[in-house]
Amino acid sequence: MSEHDKSKSDAFAHCATILSIDLLKNSFECFPSNADPRGGSLEISINSHHDHFSEDKDHRYTVEFDIEVNGFNDEKESVFELNSKFLLIYDLEQCASCWEEEEREYFKNRNAVLHAWPYIREHVDRITNSSPIPRAILPLYPLGK
Repeated sequence: MSEHDKSKSDAFAHCATILSIDLLKNSFECFPSNADPRGGSLEISINSHHDHFSEDKDHRYTVEFDIEVNGFNDEKESVFELNSKFLLIYDLEQCASCWEEEEREYFKNRNAVLHAWPYIREHVDRITNSSPIPRAILPLYPLGK
């Protein structure tokens, strides 16, 4: 992506309004007998896709994030498995021109993931904190982004 395209995509970030961030799906399973109070490791996977708005869809742009977080003890035994799906809906009525596919992909990977990440972190924290396993806290910044 050229610097001009990045600049244009960043401009969309300034005119986009988040209408909602919703949890669509959640699955959690824990294995307390494998839990180690001294800690362990996390594996985090984030997959996303987007759907661009059209004039007849009220200028909406949606991004879905499929999140998979797996916790392991030091022996690499599973402590928990969490699978969730979040949906972000943006209003882009203030954006005057149409997005190119490359700009949408850049916005999704650079901006939308940062909008969703605090909600994802809180979700993982809340679920694991109310379970009979050690609390899992995700990093401040999405890995690999």
